Amino acid sequence: MDFTKMHGLGNDFLVVDGPMDLEPQQVATLCHRRLGVGADGILVVSPVDESSVRMRYYNADGGIAEMCGNGIRCVARYAVDRGLVDGRSFSIHTDAGTFPVTLMGDNRVKTYLARSASGSTMELSGLDLQAVDMGNPHVV
Repeated sequence: MDFTKMHGLGNDFLVVDGPMDLEPQQVATLCHRRLGVGADGILVVSPVDESSVRMRYYNADGGIAEMCGNGIRCVARYAVDRGLVDGRSFSIHTDAGTFPVTLMGDNRVKTYLARSASGSTMELSGLDLQAVDMGNPHVV
């Protein structure tokens, strides 16, 4: 498997050309930090048309996630570098929806994530936690 190793704000990914279906054990082996390449996940990038690509995100344990904000940034750079899209502004389709992206002149990536949907609150180990959904669930 050919891949590109990329990182975005502390998350690191293996980025591969798609379409490709990966088995959970295959993903877990590749992402293992001591026995594999090591990564927070694998991003599979498939061209859709000249102005969009599709991103499928596999967590390091092999499970599929709806999207990853830092992953979107890496996929944007990857799509432009590989010539998968025309121009520097395009769309990335994910299981959580479609996100517009623009590569800025200073190599930053601009995108618009959905407004967070707040869920329930809880207390754990003395911390007040809030469920937040940004296209995939988080607890902050």
